[in-house]
Amino acid sequence: MRGLAGRGVRSFGKVVHRGQLLADGEAIDNPDAREVQIVQFPVVVPYNLFSERFQVGFIAPLVRINAHMPEGEASSSGLADIRLFGKYLLYQRDRLNETLRVATKARVKFPSGSTSITPPLGSGSTDYFASAVVGWIRGRTGIYAEGIYNVNTSNNDVDFGNGFGYNLAL
Repeated sequence: MRGLAGRGVRSFGKVVHRGQLLADGEAIDNPDAREVQIVQFPVVVPYNLFSERFQVGFIAPLVRINAHMPEGEASSSGLADIRLFGKYLLYQRDRLNETLRVATKARVKFPSGSTSITPPLGSGSTDYFASAVVGWIRGRTGIYAEGIYNVNTSNNDVDFGNGFGYNLAL
């Protein structure tokens, strides 16, 4: 929660490669060998509001998408869908060389990325996310766990559906 002293700017790189088609969550044939690679650099600006326990901010993802489709190769780059987030620290226990923290997070994704280019930079939908996070660090070892539920709205004929996900890290 207190990263960057409660305010600042940070980023990292993320690469996603997909070469499998899904229908209703099940893998289906991919006779055209469709593939997509997304290189993303999200710019994150957090700010502690009112106290060190409550943080708000936004995420502006800069992306480059390369797609192999039956129609040929296509690529696009620019600003994808912007997200606003809020985080609240529910519990914190600090001891010598050890910390335990429990927080809740909420996020809203706005349809700000272009959907008029191929491949599109945005989904065209407003989506909502809620999660619970637990982090424990003792010495140089830490465990991080997060459960995420998302509610996705539809855009034209595209409906990504709601979902549950998790992150675990050691």
